[in-house]
Amino acid sequence: MTAATHALPVRDWRPAFAVLLLAGLGARLMFLGDRALWLDEAYSVWFSDQDWTYLWQSVPQFETHPPLYYSLLKLWRAFGSTETSLRLLSVLANTATIVLVALAGHLAAPRPYKLPLALAAALLFAAAPLQLIYAQEARPYALLVLAMAIVLCSAIWIVTHPERASRRLTQLHRRDRAALAAFLALGVGMAMLLWMHNLGIVFAAVLAAILAAWWICRGRRGAALFVNLLAAALLAVTLYAPNIPNLLLQVRSVSAQFWLEIPTPAQLYLMTELIYGQLQIAFWGSAEKHLVQLVVAVPLGVLGVRGIWRLTAESPDRRWVAWLLLGTAFGPTLVMLALTYSVQPVMMERTLLPVQVPWMLLCAAAPFAVRPDRAALVAGLFIAIAVVNLGGFVANQATQEHREEERPWRAIAQQIAQSNAPDAPVILLPNSAGLPLAYYDDLLNLGLTMQPLPAPYPVRGEVHSYPAGGQGVPAMDAAALHRLAEATGDAPTVWLITRFEVLFDPQRLVRHSLAARFPCAKSTHHGLITVSRFDRAAEGTKAGHCRSNPPRSSS
Repeated sequence: MTAATHALPVRDWRPAFAVLLLAGLGARLMFLGDRALWLDEAYSVWFSDQDWTYLWQSVPQFETHPPLYYSLLKLWRAFGSTETSLRLLSVLANTATIVLVALAGHLAAPRPYKLPLALAAALLFAAAPLQLIYAQEARPYALLVLAMAIVLCSAIWIVTHPERASRRLTQLHRRDRAALAAFLALGVGMAMLLWMHNLGIVFAAVLAAILAAWWICRGRRGAALFVNLLAAALLAVTLYAPNIPNLLLQVRSVSAQFWLEIPTPAQLYLMTELIYGQLQIAFWGSAEKHLVQLVVAVPLGVLGVRGIWRLTAESPDRRWVAWLLLGTAFGPTLVMLALTYSVQPVMMERTLLPVQVPWMLLCAAAPFAVRPDRAALVAGLFIAIAVVNLGGFVANQATQEHREEERPWRAIAQQIAQSNAPDAPVILLPNSAGLPLAYYDDLLNLGLTMQPLPAPYPVRGEVHSYPAGGQGVPAMDAAALHRLAEATGDAPTVWLITRFEVLFDPQRLVRHSLAARFPCAKSTHHGLITVSRFDRAAEGTKAGHCRSNPPRSSS
């Protein structure tokens, strides 16, 4: 049975796609500014605050990401610097990716099935849990996914139009603007992959290898085709060339010290489930959630692979669409897995986000792998998945995410400002903890007195150790205790905010030094962050004595 025997009819696709796109955009805008920035977003703010020379010449020496995203964010901040404004760039990029995923589905399928595959893929991507989450962060990952969609659309067009793609560049310029646009988009998209994240090179390399294999398997016909592909690659390298020295420097620094560890089997399974799973189920127990993920994702993936194989059976060149989707859906994951266990841990769910573009396209082909009378049931399953995911995302955003257990910086800043010691010195360890707190101090006009240790971010130099790999965030050392004493002076109260304290101050030098002079202490914990208030003595008591009910120091 061929795919032609059970094509899904799609008539009025424009209203349906408009509703889908608006729903995807609405979900990404929902609660956009409610959550406080987390540490990595505060890095984005700080980098985009710097002048252009420092951003492009100095920042790459201690930051592990290319500077292009921060440059775009710097320009974007002309519209504002609230949490909503900062994240809106990612929202728009991820919403545009929905359109490109639909385009990729339209290009991948033969004519009778273009619209069903396009709408199904766009629906799955629009409601994908991880895409919803990272679309709401002021980080480069949404633009990384957008770049993946650009190169995938370009590659699919090229392999499905081999004769047009084999014309000389001069002929393309004069006679076939679509083919020229495909090669230009391929080169620009690959450069964008590289610029948005250092691991973008993995995605670009996998896709380039598949295109090279396609050209070789065609019998190396057409020198013009090879020249066109080579021109696209050269365009990508040329656009990315300014960052190559920075990449080499960052690779050396990351190899020396980096916080990421080799994942355990359980962590690896969870990461795989996050990337290749289809459901976000709110308020379910862990065991039930994992079971449902397996029951849905595995059959859907198997049917999707079978479906895309049938859809691309009409010609050898179109069959390469299936290889493109399979290779880009699983190839980068396997490469990063090999790097993690042989060279350097690099696997995280956010660095694997781009593989969801081809993965959603594969899953969207599932209806074409079943009997015609069951194809509508699979299509209905897609709608159910989207509804569950959107409902779960909204529920999580409205409840769990707003407790700020892992993003407490806004609440901490307000807590200090509203306490009876708003002018007390605020000691921050490591110094990067000062970035989100400084953002809220400025945004809310609080006037906090902050002292990052061992010195304000970034601290650079060979005399320091950098346990988390970031070359601007050193560990605490004994020399900084003098600065601590100067910062606290005769103050009756001191605040201490630590993040990963055991990593940056394993001997607890700061805490012990403060405890020796401020015997009244109270701490609260927010995940990796600890907020402590140290008082010399309660008012009206003898020095060194604490009252039974110390002042409220946390919320």
